[in-house]
Amino acid sequence: MAVISLMYQDKRLDSVPIGMGDSLFIGRQPGQDIVIDNLAVSFHHAKVEAVGDEFLLIDLKSENGTFVNGRR
Repeated sequence: MAVISLMYQDKRLDSVPIGMGDSLFIGRQPGQDIVIDNLAVSFHHAKVEAVGDEFLLIDLKSENGTFVNGRR
């Protein structure tokens, strides 16, 4: 099983396991799988889907966008 890690300045803040076929929701609203308490994060910001042997990060029309390794 893979693990999604929430990192900030080389510090791991949270880790959440994700299995094949699973989806994880990321946002500021309590009840999301990964909650980020920061005003730059939308209530329903993004989701991660495990599809086959790949993981897709999907922006949910967040106001500030979603970045991976500094790229939108």
